[in-house]
Amino acid sequence: MLTWFSTLHWQETCLNLPKYLAKTGYREPQDAETTNYSDWCPEGLDFFSKCMAEPAYQDAFSGFMKSWAVYKRPWPEFFDTDSLLEGADLDLDLDSDSGAPLCVDVGGHHGIDLGRLLEKHPDLPAGSLVLQDLPEVVAEARG
Repeated sequence: MLTWFSTLHWQETCLNLPKYLAKTGYREPQDAETTNYSDWCPEGLDFFSKCMAEPAYQDAFSGFMKSWAVYKRPWPEFFDTDSLLEGADLDLDLDSDSGAPLCVDVGGHHGIDLGRLLEKHPDLPAGSLVLQDLPEVVAEARG
């Protein structure tokens, strides 16, 4: 899967980089729509727009993220999560707007980081962890 991801997303962008840098005078991009990736992409799309436009690109990215998650060190192993929970108001009323989640993982893909926190602290109440990503990505997250 890593080769597939590399081929779809990075091989062409790496080959395009010298041309892109020369075109921009070697300046840092100032917005998300004008990047080496969008310069390489025939449709001029940024990375995530390309993933949304072509399922094979999203599948390659998802496969890469799943593979990478297997090898990265779980953050609750080196971060003191007990201090994170200390003093947290975990009495959430899911039927009202009161309270707030303990942790929101924006762009958290399939929820691996939240899952690892939950493995260390299995008694966290429902609603204390929130995964935000594209609906089709969250749908594939483990329950």
